Amino acid sequence: MNSQWQQFLEQQGAVFFEGLTGAEISSFGSDAEPASLENGFTALTQKGVIAISGPDAKKFLQGQVTCNLDDISEQRSLLGALCSYQGKTICNFRIIEANDTCYMVLHSSLTATVMSYLKKYIAFSKAEMSDVSAHFAHIGCWGNALENTIASQLDIPNMQGNDTCQSILGVAVRMTDVAPRHSFLCTVEQAETLWGLLSADSCAAHSQRWKLLDIRAGIPEISSVTTEQFIPQMLNLDLIEAVSFKKGCYTGQEIIARSHYLGKQKRRLFRFQAPQQATLAAGTNLFCEGKTQAAGTVVDIAANSDGNWEILAVLKAQEKVQNQEITVLSSLQNAEKLSLLSLPYAIPIG
Repeated sequence: MNSQWQQFLEQQGAVFFEGLTGAEISSFGSDAEPASLENGFTALTQKGVIAISGPDAKKFLQGQVTCNLDDISEQRSLLGALCSYQGKTICNFRIIEANDTCYMVLHSSLTATVMSYLKKYIAFSKAEMSDVSAHFAHIGCWGNALENTIASQLDIPNMQGNDTCQSILGVAVRMTDVAPRHSFLCTVEQAETLWGLLSADSCAAHSQRWKLLDIRAGIPEISSVTTEQFIPQMLNLDLIEAVSFKKGCYTGQEIIARSHYLGKQKRRLFRFQAPQQATLAAGTNLFCEGKTQAAGTVVDIAANSDGNWEILAVLKAQEKVQNQEITVLSSLQNAEKLSLLSLPYAIPIG
């Protein structure tokens, strides 16, 4: 994270904790934070940014990632994944195109890993790659009040899911949620101005609020503790337009396509609520009652306004999971039961 940006956030009252990749925001003072998720904004300090530029930038990425680069423009971003030859997801990301450059926004714990992986192949292309995480600040905002603010103050038109727009304060991206949610990729100077603009109509919140909204939208985020464990379909990436089955070859495509065309996916991503006393984190194994073999794995977790956990976890996509008849435990030792919650899209059952 840019040191100037961190200093600015601390001046706004940000309290940091050491996450997977360093400083993440734990609060802006609990009394000042909104009690609901209706309107708010936060600094997404957990995000890393890799820039790929040059005449072959899109051609190079097309042969590496699951989304179709032909569908990306300065007006449209996409979610996608980078996979190993075994089809396992190394990272997932959002690609934003701006100023003839593709920006891959991912969890910063995997920035160095992805750079090292892609470096082996980019040497054969007329393209350049660099970690520009320290050059940018990332802000997420949500709610009708803030949508009206950015539309009027930044002259941003009505945007649909995955749309992008160049504004005077950075590149705005509309998330695919039903409720309005935007992210901004900005310079630090732009971010400081945007922060003041958003502060006039809402309160800053800790970064877990954004994570909770991702969980409710069924959008996972792979980090260093969950990398190379799941093929994209296990993460429902094929259900949120992050996998194209019409594009040409890319690394891991054979296994991903075979799973899509030749058989039903046996594991899928589900959303659960867990009691606040449950000991859970990304990478934690989950169990079915009466079974000692792990039934699934936590991918993402965030606390809701009640203090309970909401999680995304990969589990066997059985009929009884969909019908909410299964009991999942956070551990064999403590045996806290998890309640199945809905997702905004239908999950095919294998």
